[in-house]
Amino acid sequence: MKIRLTFGTLGLLAGVLVAPAGAQAASPRREAEALLAKLAKSERAALIATYTRRAESALTRALAATSKKQLKVAEQLESVALRLALTAQDLLRATDLERQASSLELQLNLAQEKTVRARALIEEALARKNRALAQLKESETQSKALPAQVKKP
Repeated sequence: MKIRLTFGTLGLLAGVLVAPAGAQAASPRREAEALLAKLAKSERAALIATYTRRAESALTRALAATSKKQLKVAEQLESVALRLALTAQDLLRATDLERQASSLELQLNLAQEKTVRARALIEEALARKNRALAQLKESETQSKALPAQVKKP
C-alpha cells in the first residue's frame, strides 16, 4: 500500500499535530502555581494547609530535579503538585457544599416543623367544626322537641 502525501494533507496533518500558539496547554507547574496562589488568598487557607505545603514542596523538588537534568522526575513532581493543589481546591468545594447542605437541612427541618404545626391547627379546627355541628344538631333536635312538649301541657 502506497501512501501519497500532498501539500494539502501535510498542512492538515501539521494543523492537527501542532496546536496553534494560543491553544497550548499550560504546564502542570504553571497550573499548580496559579492554583496555589489562588488558594493562598482563601479565607480558609488553614484548612488546606497540609495539601498546599505538600504541593509547594513537590514544586521545589521538581525545580531541583530540573536543575539536575532529571526532567522525567521533575515532570512527575509537577503533576503531583498539581494534583495536590486540585485536591485542596476540591476540599474547599466540599466544605462549601457541606455548609450549603447543612443550611438546606436546617431550612427543611423548619419547614417540617411548620407543616406539623399547620396540620395540628387544621385538625383542631376540624374538631371544633365537628363539635359545633354536633351541638347544632343537638340544639335543632331539642328545638324540635321543645314545641311538642309545650303543646302537651
